[in-house]
Amino acid sequence: MKRRLGDVLFIWIICLLMVFFYYGYGLKGFAIVLWILFLPLYLLRLLVWSFWLGLRQWLSVKFTPKSYVILVFCIWGSLSVLLWLYIPNILSSVGKFPLPTWVRIVGFILAAWGLILSFWAQWLIGFKTAILITRIFNKWTIKNQRVIKTGPYALFPHPIFIGEWLIIFGCLLLTLETALLYLLLAAFLVDIFAARGEEKDLKERFGKEYQDYRSQILLLIKRKGKG
Repeated sequence: MKRRLGDVLFIWIICLLMVFFYYGYGLKGFAIVLWILFLPLYLLRLLVWSFWLGLRQWLSVKFTPKSYVILVFCIWGSLSVLLWLYIPNILSSVGKFPLPTWVRIVGFILAAWGLILSFWAQWLIGFKTAILITRIFNKWTIKNQRVIKTGPYALFPHPIFIGEWLIIFGCLLLTLETALLYLLLAAFLVDIFAARGEEKDLKERFGKEYQDYRSQILLLIKRKGKG
């Protein structure tokens, strides 16, 4: 369990933040926590996959895995605190659109499934892989790394991204905060861009194994489409 301490702490922190903001702001708190968590994440994700090759070399020389983790969460935390100071006022000034109660229930279910999907996928790949430690510092040799093909990865290649989209869209329906539409649009654009970078990197690292995995996914989608 010590090896997965980072995964456990990350999941618990996210859950505690959601509870804290719900009790502090009501349903609006879910929209706030998504903005302060996801917007910094998308900025970092965009930066990383825009300058991946140069950043990877620079980070591997200038930082250790431990100092890299501290850097990431210092940047993430600082941006989140700044957003926390402004986002509640922005959300309260944005108009809401009326929806029936059953739509809010659907939104809650979608957000819950998105959260489960994201945590499940995060657990399978591991916290260190999720924040790119293994890719930047080559902590493990390629022999000890593998393409994940189980759980949600057996259905689609980027379940964490899909989980994030479900969370944001579900909370949009649940909270009726139209500002989440902008966050959802940012999520689509950044994640599609990041997915291309990840896939290119995975092809270089795993070669035929990753190409076979993607072929299996495409074949599964085609079969479902025919069914």
